[in-house]
Amino acid sequence: MIRHIISLSSGAALLVCGQVMAQSVAPPAPAAIATPGPPVTNGEGLYWPSQVQRQALPADREVAMATFAWTPSYRVSVLRRAHYVDPARAHPKMLEDKTQIYFIISGSGTQVLGGRPARETSVVDGNHNGDGPLAEGKSFHIAAGDVVVIPPHTWHQTLQDAGPPIVYQMVDVKTPTRMP
Repeated sequence: MIRHIISLSSGAALLVCGQVMAQSVAPPAPAAIATPGPPVTNGEGLYWPSQVQRQALPADREVAMATFAWTPSYRVSVLRRAHYVDPARAHPKMLEDKTQIYFIISGSGTQVLGGRPARETSVVDGNHNGDGPLAEGKSFHIAAGDVVVIPPHTWHQTLQDAGPPIVYQMVDVKTPTRMP
């Protein structure tokens, strides 16, 4: 069986299994991070049209994220990041026990991988946040069609080019074996 989400003109979305409506899914919360979608069910495939993914992102946010599938082992989301006039607002991050994979859909920017932030600001459940640019990181120009893999313990920062926001699918994979 294949499940997919259909967007309605009211802004709500319906989870559909074949032709039978199975469950109502709340529209994205009016916060930067939308409410996660339904958990993945073994034996069922999942499908989201690109239009549904784009509509799930609140247009009035500089950073918006909608999660479409999740299990304790992984999460599949789509994100949109607007250009920051002040790049200091693009805070670097580092995750201790997750690998992140970005599939760039539209827009462009610079992905910085590695190095260290000017200052580490917080650590919550193995998620590290920082301020300032990443010193000694490697910079890569990213655009539609590119893929970025960020293993555990890798500081990373996404800096959007001026113009349209960057939109990307993100797969978060729980990585129980910590990298050295």
